[in-house]
Amino acid sequence: MLDRSLIHKFEGHKAAVTSVDISNDSHFIVSGSKDGTVKIWDITKCKIIRTLSNHSRPVNCVAFSPNGKYIISGGDDNLVNLYNASSGKLIRSFRKHNSPVRAVAFSTDNTYFASAGNEKNILLWEKTHDKLVREYPGHG
Repeated sequence: MLDRSLIHKFEGHKAAVTSVDISNDSHFIVSGSKDGTVKIWDITKCKIIRTLSNHSRPVNCVAFSPNGKYIISGGDDNLVNLYNASSGKLIRSFRKHNSPVRAVAFSTDNTYFASAGNEKNILLWEKTHDKLVREYPGHG
């Protein structure tokens, strides 16, 4: 039988948490919130190690890269932000969405990431060259 005991309750956002992801090494959690922030948490120490405030509106989605070196976030400000996971430094903001960004994901080789918004398409980005590779229309 599974032990369903709560290990720890992470508190720190000022509004509802909309998205979470756990790093592949299980050392960190990243969270996005309606308060417009992205927070990086140390699982072992049970504390916030960074608060990233680069979105001007609510954050809808967050993801760690498989190698744990990067974080992406998407928000109601139509932005996809790419961060250095260790420093929290904003590497780049991607501004091709015309509506709130609802989902983000990295490829398993850390080369690409995808984002999707209310405009019913998926955008594929190449991380190393900071460029849009392809747009996949058709969700409707």
